Amino acid sequence: MAAFMIAMVAAALSFLLVLMVMYFIRQQRRTNLFYRLRRYNIVEAGISDDEAYLSDRLRHLLTRLAAPIAERKPVQELDMKMRQAGIPLLGGEFLVMFFGLSLAVAIVTWMLTLDGSMAFLLGITVAGIIWAVVSIRVRRRRNAFTEQLGDCLNTIANALRAGYSFQQAMEVVAREMEPPISDEFVQVNREVAMSVPLDTALEAMGKRVGSGDFDLVVTAVLMRESA
Repeated sequence: MAAFMIAMVAAALSFLLVLMVMYFIRQQRRTNLFYRLRRYNIVEAGISDDEAYLSDRLRHLLTRLAAPIAERKPVQELDMKMRQAGIPLLGGEFLVMFFGLSLAVAIVTWMLTLDGSMAFLLGITVAGIIWAVVSIRVRRRRNAFTEQLGDCLNTIANALRAGYSFQQAMEVVAREMEPPISDEFVQVNREVAMSVPLDTALEAMGKRVGSGDFDLVVTAVLMRESA
């Protein structure tokens, strides 16, 4: 009976974990789609008020809980991991969710079984699942970016031949291509618009992407711009 209860608890909490991860991913995809459609005036409304409210409240709670650790260097390094994974959370927010879910699983398991070792084991298992999800998303996003890179270079080359500047060509990529590469160029364009030097913005993008092929592209672009 105890083993059955443990299995039920583990299954329920794992299902909750999957739902939370899927919610954040779905929310990000819907937001990206909404803004992409608004560029072409196809839609006039995006995410529903209820969804936006729930998302804002959840993010606000995570932000408040993460505030005391937000400025620590390991947490800021985790910010980059979240960007690489395409997860719409800051490093501190992710840590709050990471430890919160793991601790919740451990506490519920202990309350049902009074077995500390089992509670610890399931808590560690959930933590491992969460981190595995992040690692898989980082790898998939990097692979998707690499697959899009050839089309991106063709788009930039065509724009340059048409008389566009390099920055205008990046705007074409951000507008015409699909995530994740469009999201990265949107970020670069936003930083350049805020007076960040182009080379700095591209180098930051290279760090986020983590692609050796793109590093070569950045080097070639910077040599061209400095020539």
